[in-house]
Amino acid sequence: LKDTALPAGYALRRVDVKDLASYRALFRKVGEDLMWFSRLIMPDEKLATILGHPQVESYALYHGGTAIGLLERVCRLLPTGDLRRIALLAELGAALIESGRLAEAGRVLDEAERLAAAADDERLASHALVQRQFLRLFLGEGLEAAAAAAARVIPVFERLEDDVGLCHARRLEAWVCFNEW
Repeated sequence: LKDTALPAGYALRRVDVKDLASYRALFRKVGEDLMWFSRLIMPDEKLATILGHPQVESYALYHGGTAIGLLERVCRLLPTGDLRRIALLAELGAALIESGRLAEAGRVLDEAERLAAAADDERLASHALVQRQFLRLFLGEGLEAAAAAAARVIPVFERLEDDVGLCHARRLEAWVCFNEW
């Protein structure tokens, strides 16, 4: 963040995270109107562990000498086999599709599908499949494949009580219906 250009009157300063009382005071000042509370009620040991991690950086944004923002940047990646990483890759694929970065979305979904298969995780594979079908629809391909995929994953999401997955699958189903007309 050293090379970040800010408008005149603004400054970004590293926060001393060793002083938990000062950090919490800053957190309260910046986040009170936004109803931030998580770091205020978190036990000291847990907060110190998070903030003291070598791959976590905390910065305060100042304007005219007054703190107006707080930024925590995590510089670590989830391990390849971590199921959370696979879930995030499917979501990243969706975001890339919606932003029109279709080639990148394809590469990200390739990785999500490969990792979900390696983990033998039906839920994550279903999430990746839904996003793959959205990509195919954006590329002008596969209405029938998208309909079949939706029909296949809806029972999976229902059985696993995955409401987010079910929402994505129903959205895919709606896209298929809309585009068949």
